[in-house]
Amino acid sequence: MDARDDETRLPYLLGIPVAGLSLGYGIRTMYYAWGHVPGGDGVRVGLNEDFAHVGFSGLDNIGGLPDLGMAVSAILFGVALMVTLNRAAWRFTGGY
Repeated sequence: MDARDDETRLPYLLGIPVAGLSLGYGIRTMYYAWGHVPGGDGVRVGLNEDFAHVGFSGLDNIGGLPDLGMAVSAILFGVALMVTLNRAAWRFTGGY
């Protein structure tokens, strides 16, 4: 079997777009994954919604929201899938 036949298999045709979508989703979700507690109620507000109250020196008040875990997981999954598919492609092609 030729190396070109292996590169057109279903894992490569689906794996690369899935990895890209996962990585893109994770990076985009990071924007919504940070927040701060504006009052004494203990409820975190998204930083993208209320940046004027935090200010530029309020980094000690910023913490992660529940979406942070999903964002990091999506980024790690996307990168791991891309690395795995790239490693397999290098193995099939003999490293160019």
